[in-house]
Amino acid sequence: MELSKVNEIGVGINKKPRIKLNDLQINVAYPILKAKLVDEPYGEVILVTLESNIVFLPRRATDQTKKLLDRFNSGQYTLMYTGMRDIGKPYQMNE
Repeated sequence: MELSKVNEIGVGINKKPRIKLNDLQINVAYPILKAKLVDEPYGEVILVTLESNIVFLPRRATDQTKKLLDRFNSGQYTLMYTGMRDIGKPYQMNE
């Protein structure tokens, strides 16, 4: 292996930037190139590789999504962010 290729790997030139899910454009279909289960300090989470970046899916979706990783890695699926949803008032603690 050439030294330049080793350096590229070492400094992360070929790595895609990580963005937040809500940084994706609303109602745009992003082809999923790869999806994998990653062990994070607070538990498992799904990491999705898109064409130009990577995105962590919400932790609440991990249990259902990890059953479908083989399908997501087939290249036939897309990720679409549909925006924030109002889920009602958050729980307020009494002072």
